[in-house]
Amino acid sequence: MGRHRVKATETSFAIIETLVTKQEASLSELTEAVETPQTTVYDHLETLCDLGYVRKDDGTYRPTLQFLKLGGHVRFDQDLYHVARPKLRQITEETGEPATLAVEEDDYAVFVYSTEGEYTTRSTQADGSHTWLHTNALGKVFLAYADRERVDQLIDDYGLPSNTEHTITDQNELHRELASIREQGYALDREEGKLSMQGVAKPIFSPSNDVIAAVSVYSSTRRMRNEEFLEQVLRPLERAVDVIEVDIAHGV
Repeated sequence: MGRHRVKATETSFAIIETLVTKQEASLSELTEAVETPQTTVYDHLETLCDLGYVRKDDGTYRPTLQFLKLGGHVRFDQDLYHVARPKLRQITEETGEPATLAVEEDDYAVFVYSTEGEYTTRSTQADGSHTWLHTNALGKVFLAYADRERVDQLIDDYGLPSNTEHTITDQNELHRELASIREQGYALDREEGKLSMQGVAKPIFSPSNDVIAAVSVYSSTRRMRNEEFLEQVLRPLERAVDVIEVDIAHGV
């Protein structure tokens, strides 16, 4: 028996996700985006406003920081976040570049925590963002240590959409890339997720040798060549991941 989906809940989240993507929108824009009668969209918006999750200013709706509160509580309850956070800050202190912690959830790479760098101030995505697994260094880490059958199933389900002209969109090429990641122990992003950005990521293994997360460092390609970037950031990244794994194993 299939799951019973509540249409009203789907509509509310469609509105919320549209608002988050657009940052702000009018009633007519939201009605067109979610393909729902305007009176229904209006009722959902007014309810969300009453609950404090949406604000209305001069006919324009925008999400509030109530969502940050919810996400903050979820993240704060994760031991991994507390263990990894100071190590990511240390990476940034050593390299001047932003570091990011990600986990895999529902077949996406989810950015849990990012630091701000001195040279490249922001990572490629905001905390809480979901990205395709094959389009960036963090996601490719998760694919590299997954069963080949699961990787092929994900490709069947989602395809290999491109973010840039450098994104890997060929299944055989992706498998060759994943084999290389397993051999060298880290994944590279060569402007595959975002133009002018390069990155390197390493897996975090649990005591039972499962990949539970990944950490990346990104930099602008305008600041450093690929070889120079890897030379400067790989060792600080490796040291941080080693310490995180030890702390997790000892329950720190």
